[in-house]
Amino acid sequence: MNPFTNKIALLTQADNVTGIANASLLTIRGFRVAITGSRQKELATAVGSIGHGSLGLLSDPANACSLLSVYEKVSCYFKGPIDLLLVGSLPPWVGTGFDLTRAFFTVQCAVPYLNEDAAVILQSDILTGNSLDAFLNDRSEKDMGISVFLGSQSVSPGSQSANFLTCKN
Repeated sequence: MNPFTNKIALLTQADNVTGIANASLLTIRGFRVAITGSRQKELATAVGSIGHGSLGLLSDPANACSLLSVYEKVSCYFKGPIDLLLVGSLPPWVGTGFDLTRAFFTVQCAVPYLNEDAAVILQSDILTGNSLDAFLNDRSEKDMGISVFLGSQSVSPGSQSANFLTCKN
C-alpha cells in the first residue's frame, strides 16, 4: 500500500504554475491536497487543473495568521490533521523571492493543525518526484517529529539528515 494514500497536504500560495505542478505531484503520490491563493480566478483554475478532489481556499498572503481559518477548514474538510505543509513563495505583487519571516509565521500558525509527525517544506521551486521521495523516505528512518525541509534542489535520493531538521514536540 502507498504510504501517502489519504495523507493531507496543504500548499500555500499555490495558485500558480509551480503550485499546480507541486499539488499534481502530491496527488499522484496519494495525498489529498488543499491549496491557498489570493486571487479567486487563478485559484479556481488551479483547483480545476489539479482535480482529484482538491480544495482551494482564498487567503491573504500579506497576513500569515489569516491562515488560521484556512488550517481549520482544511482539517475539517479532510477530517484530520495536516501531514504535509508546503509553504510556497509569495506572489510577485506581494514581494520578491522567498520571505523567511512570513514563512516562519505561516508555520507557527499551522502548528496546532499539523500531525505530530508532519513535514513542512519551505519551497520556491517545483518539486521533483525524486526530491520528494528522498525527503519523505529519509524522514521515516529517523525519530519522528515535525520536520522542516528547505527547498527541493538540495535533496537527492539517499541523502542524509543535513537537508532537514526535526523538531520534537
